[in-house]
Amino acid sequence: MLARIFSIHRIGISLLVITSTIALASSSSGLFVNTSHGQSEWSRYCSGSASRSADLQPHACFTMHDDVTSAAHSSSEGHLGFASASGQDFVVIPPHQGQDSKVEFFASGFWFSIHFSDSLKCARVEIRAPVRSPAKPDRQDKERALEPFLEGTNCVGTKPNIFAL
Repeated sequence: MLARIFSIHRIGISLLVITSTIALASSSSGLFVNTSHGQSEWSRYCSGSASRSADLQPHACFTMHDDVTSAAHSSSEGHLGFASASGQDFVVIPPHQGQDSKVEFFASGFWFSIHFSDSLKCARVEIRAPVRSPAKPDRQDKERALEPFLEGTNCVGTKPNIFAL
């Protein structure tokens, strides 16, 4: 009986350690900052009263019915932009100022690909979503895992084009 109690206690500690590690990893590796600074930056780029000034970087604004700050995501970049307080509205900015770049990431089941043109001050957005495959996929369907879902362009100095998911 003592051995069983020790085993259960030991498993409980292991689970506790694993759980706390996961929580720390997800909170520290967020792609979008929604602190007060992050919220003001999001507002500067994407709100209805957003500046149309040429000093902004190329950017892409999104609204999603999921909190992107806590959603499952993956990206090669550590920080992609800023989010509103709810985390449902967010802006992606280029990782490096003054040069063309491309950002790709996965969040909430969608694959985002954003091409930034520094010279044109524009962002070209392509979003792909999973494809529901038939019960018996044919050879063509095996190749296709994601299909185009939404695409568009947003340029600095124009009314923000907000991509709604």
